[in-house]
Amino acid sequence: MASLASPVIWDGYGVQSPFSGIGRHVCRLYEGFTGLGLRPLLLTSKSAPFASWNQIRTLERSEGRLGKIVASKAFHSLHTLPQILHRLKTQLPRQSIIFHALSNFNLPAKQIPNSGFSWVLTVHDLIPLLASHQVSRSLNLQMRYLMEKAVNRADRIICVSDWTMRTLIEQYPSVESRTIHISNGIIRPSSLSVRMTCVSRETDRHLLMVSRFEHYKRFDRLVAVMRRIDHDIRATVITDLNGEKWFHSNAQDLLRAGRLTLLRAVSDQTLASLYKNSSFLFHPSEYEGFCLPAAEAISCGLPVLYQSGSGIDEVVQGCGLGLSKGFGIDDWVGAVNKLLQDRPNLDIEAWVNTQKSWPDVARDILRVYNDVESP
Repeated sequence: MASLASPVIWDGYGVQSPFSGIGRHVCRLYEGFTGLGLRPLLLTSKSAPFASWNQIRTLERSEGRLGKIVASKAFHSLHTLPQILHRLKTQLPRQSIIFHALSNFNLPAKQIPNSGFSWVLTVHDLIPLLASHQVSRSLNLQMRYLMEKAVNRADRIICVSDWTMRTLIEQYPSVESRTIHISNGIIRPSSLSVRMTCVSRETDRHLLMVSRFEHYKRFDRLVAVMRRIDHDIRATVITDLNGEKWFHSNAQDLLRAGRLTLLRAVSDQTLASLYKNSSFLFHPSEYEGFCLPAAEAISCGLPVLYQSGSGIDEVVQGCGLGLSKGFGIDDWVGAVNKLLQDRPNLDIEAWVNTQKSWPDVARDILRVYNDVESP
């Protein structure tokens, strides 16, 4: 069983939903750590608000001194984080503490002198800096203001893809010696059975898209493609509230015709069923730090149609079709028709062998903790 001399605290800022990419990352990583016999504390004063997090220990619910430190209120903000950590250190004056910020830049905005903390930061992507005009102004300003401070403070920086690591070092060259690439994991399928032929006509003609809304996610490509292809082809989109609003404003014709179905906050069982009963995953986003939906889809035997040129390339490898940034709607329509008419047979077993499991990821991160614990 693995062990650490120092307590490990994960920051819960930005991971409120298990349906977001970062939320799913945290849930799966926590499962990996519990498999090693370790249970990090999630720094939030809000009890786990969804069933899949019921086993995650928060500081509010944990026993002992740590559980009494955080006031009873919603998830903390980055502005209150230094005060919370100072109070933590007051309770544990002789112990070093490993603090792992899980979502891009959520290390304390203010310095904590002589804190005794070791700082680990996970960076998923720098998309708000790379596509500033395609994200909200608040997200862009937040990353512009906090990112440089966070990476300069971190003792180790974990990037979830080689693409993310390269873009981070290009933006902040001084962090190279403290940066490591540890990819996200996959849930290994219990049975590596691959559908060599399509199951039914309905399955053949059904596209699936899984994405929250941001302008760089290019929802408009799905709408444009659906209007150009055969009208018996349907699409299901799993998205967030903003995504639902966007489609209701921009794709009423597809919704009224029953060709487009919108879902939100689906269970893992429903998601797995959709992966297994769709023709392919349609993922037109211009940037992805990793792309957990692509990894989950391929694990279920589903190929991926996507825009190449970011971290998703490392996930899909040969299990799909990537179009470069300059390709237009005609090219996307052609690619959809190609995958519908000549679906590739995926060697899932070979793909799985190139991917880390979540316990693998936990072990890699544990080595990072040991490294910062004993500089």
